[in-house]
Amino acid sequence: MQTDLYLSICARKQTETFKHGEYSHMLSMLDPHEPYHDIVVPSSAHLQGRIMFHDLDDIEVQAPQYCTYVPPQKEHIFQIMEFFKQVRAQNGHGVLIHCEAGISRSTAAAIIGLCSLGIEPKAAFDYVMELIDMALPNRRMLRLADEVLGGGTHLPEMADKRRKWLFETYQQPDPLEQLRQELARKGWFTLKKERMRHWTNYKVKYLRALMKRKRLHPGKPSCFLKPLHGIA
Repeated sequence: MQTDLYLSICARKQTETFKHGEYSHMLSMLDPHEPYHDIVVPSSAHLQGRIMFHDLDDIEVQAPQYCTYVPPQKEHIFQIMEFFKQVRAQNGHGVLIHCEAGISRSTAAAIIGLCSLGIEPKAAFDYVMELIDMALPNRRMLRLADEVLGGGTHLPEMADKRRKWLFETYQQPDPLEQLRQELARKGWFTLKKERMRHWTNYKVKYLRALMKRKRLHPGKPSCFLKPLHGIA
């Protein structure tokens, strides 16, 4: 793969390791509402991007226990692409990308970013797999990226093949495949009831937090109490 861009990928807790590295840009993939004050930005970086969503696969999006989470959306794919285009426009020489574990969102973001710069999808995928031995790029992100790029990239198929190979190599069951089978056994009606129960519990917790904030900050305007995702 021909590129003058230097990439590094790591977990959230490893960012300090790269503090003195030669990186002009840093991209953080974080959970919504998650604090980021502990993240160490390379001293040479002059631009840090933050994109916030949960690390969910298409299978997990169907599960009731994740109904209040924020899954990857096309808008996040566009944000990743725009970030890499800014890197190129600013003559960036190095990009440090991190998520929580450094294997899913960050590796998918690296592949998507390279593709947005004109790198052939398979070359971008293989390059990132060589960087991170345990990489399991988020399949939902790559599926959405394939749609944004007009289809035909085969990125989702590559991610599926990679996932199957990695779990077979280490002789471990794939938890997402187990979840898929569990959802299939439960059926639509049971899943709907469970989803409603999770939403109810979520709203109760949110309202309790709302009342607690009002007691602690009685003089604050209502806009101070910003609703969480999914609460009207």
